[in-house]
Amino acid sequence: MNWLMVALGGVSGALARYGIILLFAEVTRRHAFPWAILGVNVLGSLLAGLVFALAHERQWLTLPQQHLLSVGFLGAFTTYSAFSVDCVRLLQAGLWLLAGSYMLATTLLCFAATAAGIVLARIL
Repeated sequence: MNWLMVALGGVSGALARYGIILLFAEVTRRHAFPWAILGVNVLGSLLAGLVFALAHERQWLTLPQQHLLSVGFLGAFTTYSAFSVDCVRLLQAGLWLLAGSYMLATTLLCFAATAAGIVLARIL
């Protein structure tokens, strides 16, 4: 059952990520800054904090639901591998300030979003 939940969540997460990338496609073409991946990572971090708190603090989620959401959906939705490729691409293009800004923004915003997700779950 856990394998099925991970698979269903993974398909959903990958499709959600792809949909967001398509929504940001025009902005991404006009600017070197990878807005879509930053947005996915921040949203994914918020959701990760929410799911973590709902599962471990509130104990509102069953183990299959945790597999569906954490391992499956969020595992496929968040894109730190794409983040790493974007950073290398920016550095190779000599865009050091933009690369550093992207690294810093992703790290700080995703950390803050994860904390916000935990706070949101505690409020529920």
